[in-house]
Amino acid sequence: MKTTYNNIKIFSVQRKANRLVKSLTIEKVEICSASRGCTPKTRLNKHQNYLTAYKNGEYEIKTNKFNGEEKNFALLNIKGTVRIGDKTELLAIRIPKSGVLGVKVGLSIQQEIIVSKPDADHKIEYLGYELTKLIYDILPVPALRPTKLSGLTVHGWNINDPTGGQRPPQRVKNFVNMLQLLGRNIESHYLDYEPSEFKQVTRGNYKPVTPGDPTFGVTAWLMVDFSGVTSIARVRELSGIIYKSYRRALPEITWNNNFKGPVPKSRRKTEAKKEPKKANNKNINMPKKNANKKQLIYKGKKFNCMQTSKPELVSIAKKLGVNPDGFKEGLCRRILEKLS
Repeated sequence: MKTTYNNIKIFSVQRKANRLVKSLTIEKVEICSASRGCTPKTRLNKHQNYLTAYKNGEYEIKTNKFNGEEKNFALLNIKGTVRIGDKTELLAIRIPKSGVLGVKVGLSIQQEIIVSKPDADHKIEYLGYELTKLIYDILPVPALRPTKLSGLTVHGWNINDPTGGQRPPQRVKNFVNMLQLLGRNIESHYLDYEPSEFKQVTRGNYKPVTPGDPTFGVTAWLMVDFSGVTSIARVRELSGIIYKSYRRALPEITWNNNFKGPVPKSRRKTEAKKEPKKANNKNINMPKKNANKKQLIYKGKKFNCMQTSKPELVSIAKKLGVNPDGFKEGLCRRILEKLS
C-alpha cells in the first residue's frame, strides 16, 4: 500500500470522447492506520487520529507511522472530482488491504442520468463501465473483481408535488397517522416504526418485504428518498404506488397551519468547485511553551485552540506536519498532541 500511495499522482485526466465521464481529477490521497478511516468518530462523538500519510496538490504530510509497521497501512483513500457531461461531481475511492476498490460518486448535479427517463438504468451501467476503465487506467492497482453496483440513493422527490419536487406550504400535523395510512396500500413494504413518548417523529422508514428492494423514507414535509437502489425502473414503479397511496390518504391528512419554523432547505447540491490555492505563509506565528513550560503562548496570549480561527489552525497544522483536514475539534486535538 505504501508503494501504491507513492505512485498515485495529484493530477487530472480527460476523456473527451467518452459518452458520460469526460474527466477525472485526483485532489487528495491519504493512508490510514485503521480500516474505519483516518478521523473516525467515537461513541462520544470525538474524532480519532489514524493518519499515516496525506498529500494534495500543495503539500505532503508523512507521520512517524509511515516508516513503521505494516499495520499502519490499513486503508488508502482518494478524493477528487469527476466530470459527467458538463457538470462536476464529487468522487471518493476507497482501497482497503484486500485491494478491492470501493467507489462513491455524486449524481446530484449532472443532467445525463435522469430518474424519470427510461434509459436511466442503462446509463448507470455505462457510467460504471467508463469509471472502471478510467480508474484502472490511472491507478497502479489491478482489477480483482468485476464491477458491481452496490446501491444508489435517490432523493428530491415530493409526494405533494411529484413533478416539481416542491414541499407543501405546511408540514403534516397527524404525521404518524399519515404514515400508517400510507403503508396500508403498499404491499411490498412495511412501516418500520416504534412509538415513543420521548421522541418526536419527523421521518418514517418503510422496509422491503423482499430482500433487494430499496428502502424508502417519508418526512413530515412529504419529501421521499430511496436507499439501497439497484434499479431506477423500480424507483419509478414504487413512486407511482406511493403517490396513489398518498392520494387515497389525503382526505384524512391534517396540516400544521400554526407552524412558524423554517422550511427545510433543499438537499440538492450545487456543483463541486475546486477551492483556490492559498499561499503558504512560512512566517506564520506558532504556539510556543512559556518559560516554565506549563502553558502554550500564541501571539502574546495563552493559546486557546478552539477560539483560534480555522484558517490559522490549518496553517499551524501544516507547519507541524499533522492532518489539517476535518472539524475544528479534531484539528485542535492533533495540534495539541503534537505540541505536548
